Amino acid sequence: MLVHPLFSVIVPIYNSERYLRECIDSILEQELTDFELLLIDDGSTDNSGMICDEYASLHKCVKTYHGDNHGVSAARNIGFHYSVGTYICFVDADDTISSDYLIRCKESLIDDDIDVICFGQKDEIFGREEYARRLLRNEMTWFLHHKCFRRDVFKGGILNVSSDFYIGEDLIVNIRLSQNVGRVKCLNYQGYNYRLHDCSITSSSHVGLKYEEEFIAEVTRSLRPMLDSCNDELWFFKLQYIWKMIQAQKGIKRDNKWVRETLNFRGTTQLGWNERIVLAVPSFKLCYLILMFKEQMAKIWRCFSKRK
Repeated sequence: MLVHPLFSVIVPIYNSERYLRECIDSILEQELTDFELLLIDDGSTDNSGMICDEYASLHKCVKTYHGDNHGVSAARNIGFHYSVGTYICFVDADDTISSDYLIRCKESLIDDDIDVICFGQKDEIFGREEYARRLLRNEMTWFLHHKCFRRDVFKGGILNVSSDFYIGEDLIVNIRLSQNVGRVKCLNYQGYNYRLHDCSITSSSHVGLKYEEEFIAEVTRSLRPMLDSCNDELWFFKLQYIWKMIQAQKGIKRDNKWVRETLNFRGTTQLGWNERIVLAVPSFKLCYLILMFKEQMAKIWRCFSKRK
């Protein structure tokens, strides 16, 4: 009788030879051994593929799959397709996990009948709608890594995200899968070790206004079954993007339909000063000047505070 491992750890890889061995070693050094490791080489042009094959030849739990470069979402989808574990963990190829990472996952998932674990948060348990709300309010990271999932939450092809969305795609997947979630558990445990990441697509200078707006539209579509219960949070999410795009000077216009709808709506979610400025100032040009002035004053205050 074939016995499936409890965990499938999926690592999407593209030109990651510099840190890849450290990443793989941290997974193989887990105190819990009931797992398989799937290394998905997404068309690497460096020595990443060779490193993957080397580990696969030395460890029975390691499986390597090679393909053309189609992006991280496609690589994760391939990994999920070939995985057989009851629970799924994603690890980026330049990150590492602590040796007790999978043990902590097992204890929390099984003992409390949990569908998703989110690490690095205050200890608590909540449901699907609150999960979606916190993602939209940016109160927890959008990443698929730094979390662990029951396999069932990915039903319905949730990982099939268009390659058009190459930044911020983790939020789309998380919003989609939130609808398949029963219980989410947050743990005040830092077992996932980042190298360096930034989940904000507005911080990427090569991402233009068209991409931003298509991304927002896709997030809205993904949320649709829970739109009524998360309407305030979606409004806050869009409002944040308006001020970020103004600040990045991406040419956003007030006469755009979704912008107009966002500015005309008034939700109950508590707003910060940036969002309040966007709602109160009638001109985006003036809004930009005020936001820049506010940012400069904040920098001056931080420098002054350090000298004290």
